[in-house]
Amino acid sequence: MKSEENIRLAYRNIKSNKGSKTAGTDGLTIKDIQEMNIDSVISSIQEMFVWYKPKTVRRTYIPKPNGDERPLGIPTIWDRLFQQCILQILEPVCEAKFHNHSYGFRPNRNTHHAIARMNTLK
Repeated sequence: MKSEENIRLAYRNIKSNKGSKTAGTDGLTIKDIQEMNIDSVISSIQEMFVWYKPKTVRRTYIPKPNGDERPLGIPTIWDRLFQQCILQILEPVCEAKFHNHSYGFRPNRNTHHAIARMNTLK
């Protein structure tokens, strides 16, 4: 999980995400991480594997079409990087064990896929 290759991949994945420009409770974004030397970023993430305690999450509310609001938690950029490292290792293992027709909170699957599947069974 804490290999240099995995951390570099996590960095690229987070960097390409448009949410990386949104600051967490520490006020940092991906731009702040980009200004650092990549070796120091890698060593900082590797140190987090010794003892990890996530920082507080910034709460914001996203308006919904019906006028309500949906709560959204925004972790710090360091927490996002660390959690991405873990995700990249665990997700393939877990995905292999899921039933093919399980759609909840899985990559490249959503409620529209589940509804389409149900319609084909009729």
